[in-house]
Amino acid sequence: MSNKISEKKKIITFDFDNTLTQNCYDGAPYSSIYIGPNFEMINLLKKYKEDGNTVYIVTRRIETNLLKKDVVDFVKFHKIIVDGIHFTNGHFKVAKLVALRSKLHYDDDPEEIKWIKTYNPEIETVLVLPSKNQLR
Repeated sequence: MSNKISEKKKIITFDFDNTLTQNCYDGAPYSSIYIGPNFEMINLLKKYKEDGNTVYIVTRRIETNLLKKDVVDFVKFHKIIVDGIHFTNGHFKVAKLVALRSKLHYDDDPEEIKWIKTYNPEIETVLVLPSKNQLR
C-alpha cells in the first residue's frame, strides 16, 4: 500500500470525538468522558497540513456554543491548524464530506464508515481504533 502522506495534495477530513480525542463511554446515549488527546491522530493531521493538504474537522456534534467552544479550544490548545470545522448536528457525515470534496476521512465509528462507503465509495476511509490508553 502506498504512503498516503506522500501522495499528491488532497482534501482530508478527520472526525473529532474519539478520533482526535480519546474518550470512554459511560453508557448513556451520546455521553462520554474525555480522557485526553489522541496524539497519533493529531500528529498525522498536522503532517497532512504541513504537506500542503486541505484538512477539515467534521463532527456529528450539535453546533451549540458550548460544544463548538470545546472543539475550537481543543484545536487552539494543541496548535492544530485546519481549514475549517464542520458540525453535522447529529447527521451522518457523508453529505458534508461530499460537499467538502473529501478524498480521505478518518473516523472511529464503524457505522459512519459504512455510510460513507455505501453512499460515496470514492471517499477513502480509515477506521481509527481505540488507543492503548483508552478505556471502553
